[in-house]
Amino acid sequence: MNFFADKMNKDSQKEVSSNDDSDYSSEDKKKKLAKRLMEMTDRIEELSNQIYHLQQRIEVIEQRLKTKLNN
Repeated sequence: MNFFADKMNKDSQKEVSSNDDSDYSSEDKKKKLAKRLMEMTDRIEELSNQIYHLQQRIEVIEQRLKTKLNN
């Protein structure tokens, strides 16, 4: 579970540094936001894939348990 705590901490640090935008132009802010949204989208897709694989593994384990219980 430390992975999630570390990830949240890193995201918080990014957020603090990204809030210091007073020196950036409007175009730079748009580019930065677009980049951040793409990173978030990629991360969501990665997590979704991990969840899918975990679900597949759980189904295999459930099938094995059913097989063992029936024998």
